[in-house]
Amino acid sequence: MDQSISPATLRAGFETNRAFPRKLCCGNHPLRFPFRETKTKMNPIQKILALAVVFISSQAFAEPVALFDGKTLDGWESPTPELWKVNDGVITGGDGTTRIPHNDFLCTKKSYQNFTLRMMIRMTGDPATGMINSGIQIRSQRVPNNTEASGYQCDYGDPTWWGSIYDEARRNRLIAQSDMEKLDPVLKRDGWNEYVIRAEGPRIRTFLNGVQGVDYTEEDPKIAMDGIIGIQVHSGGNTKIEVKDITIDELPPTPGAPTWDSLTRPGEDSDAREDKGAGVKPGMNEDKAPEAEAANTPEQELATFTLPDGFEAELVAAEIPAEGIGKFVQIAFDAHGALWTTTALEYPVDGNENPAAADALYSSKAKDKVLVYDRDPTSPTGLSTKPRVFAEGLAIPLGVLPFGNGCYVQQCGWHLRSPRPPRHQLRRFSRQSISFPSAPGRRHHQKADDTRPLDTRCDHPGRSGDLENVSRR
Repeated sequence: MDQSISPATLRAGFETNRAFPRKLCCGNHPLRFPFRETKTKMNPIQKILALAVVFISSQAFAEPVALFDGKTLDGWESPTPELWKVNDGVITGGDGTTRIPHNDFLCTKKSYQNFTLRMMIRMTGDPATGMINSGIQIRSQRVPNNTEASGYQCDYGDPTWWGSIYDEARRNRLIAQSDMEKLDPVLKRDGWNEYVIRAEGPRIRTFLNGVQGVDYTEEDPKIAMDGIIGIQVHSGGNTKIEVKDITIDELPPTPGAPTWDSLTRPGEDSDAREDKGAGVKPGMNEDKAPEAEAANTPEQELATFTLPDGFEAELVAAEIPAEGIGKFVQIAFDAHGALWTTTALEYPVDGNENPAAADALYSSKAKDKVLVYDRDPTSPTGLSTKPRVFAEGLAIPLGVLPFGNGCYVQQCGWHLRSPRPPRHQLRRFSRQSISFPSAPGRRHHQKADDTRPLDTRCDHPGRSGDLENVSRR
């Protein structure tokens, strides 16, 4: 006799493995069921396989793991530990009143590949003090002998960095721009935001308060799919970054995925990055951070150059980080063969994206300099190995042109002149004058042989160095 069974009865029958009638009715139409009324006996192999399936299923739906215990920074590290604190269950980077001198990252000691990362994040700071910015590094590695981390950065900050992906200290460019029209309505710029990052194979997605920022797929096969996770506090302004409730749900690894270890073996030429990674590699003791590999010396770097036949390279100038000499941008030679260059230690500050930060930087005593490598007949290259600081207190000068007893610098049209030029540099141009724009529709003329100061003093505070007469044109 046919009989109908309710969904509840059917569900209960499955759960208890009790017998079922062979036919079920749906209205007046019988439905036949393809299983027997008797219990199925399993042999030992089947039982083991069934247990394995149950175990795998339980692992697939395991609870996310907390990366932060709410009390200590166990499992995390930074080369600047005094910058990072734990307050009331929150990781805090910076204090909002002190300028961040350089990019810094609080990073996990453990490496991860595929995962869903969740956290609550808040950032505060006055844009007038400089760039207020942060981000979350994923699949990254430490840059040796540096505070930087190299890899994907899921960005965080105005004007349009929210939820975007920047390739930090590797390709050094924005690789995925978020849709700010969708994110703007849900962002809490001075409040707490939920940041979710999902990395699975070559695909990376970001979400802020439930709204997707980017959906990016990596196409370069030489980009690692594993690495440490880090919290950034960006240099420039008085930034305070706060992060809490950090959890990670690890996903199955991608077979054959490129890793930092496979891409940066010593002696290999890898386009993935210049420097060797210094994070924890698979198989290493996660409680013991490995020693960073030393960066190449200038002489070692010179030895790696490949030149056409008939050419040779000479080491003329090298960075001296402890003295603020480095990040050379452009060079120029004067009429006597001295080499002039400028530094770009304050990079990056973008006046279009953050006018308040740019104004604050350009009105301060910044870190950049104009350097001169004078002629030295005793040197193999004919130039001094240590530069003379001609001017300092500048901010990202972009060009230098030696002229007469000084130089022109491309930073609001600065003209820098030596107060006491060497006798061999004095020239007279009785009828020649220098013309350059002073304001729209007007030009200012100053005779080159006029020894009067172009201005009595620089109108921006902080400019100093081997100059007395400075003109801002």
